[in-house]
Amino acid sequence: MPPADQPQMVKTVWAVSLPILFLQISETLLYVTDTAFLARVGTTELAALALADTLLQFWTVPVAGLIEAMVILIARRAASIAGATSRNKFAVRRRLSSG
Repeated sequence: MPPADQPQMVKTVWAVSLPILFLQISETLLYVTDTAFLARVGTTELAALALADTLLQFWTVPVAGLIEAMVILIARRAASIAGATSRNKFAVRRRLSSG
């Protein structure tokens, strides 16, 4: 990547990653809040939350992994269609939209 494109790339990376960062922070705060409230109710309820969260994560983590793998494969395919050159940076959009 030429040095002239680096500031734009940094801005793009931050623009994409900030919403993901806020989502992860809010999810962590949700878990902390659930734990704090249920800890005040009782240990049985807290144990039930731990079990339910484990079962939920058992199903959602593999699905999220598959989705992330698909995103990587789609991005690679789009880059190969465009030829991965700066001259063709809008070619992906044109080729994908034309079918």
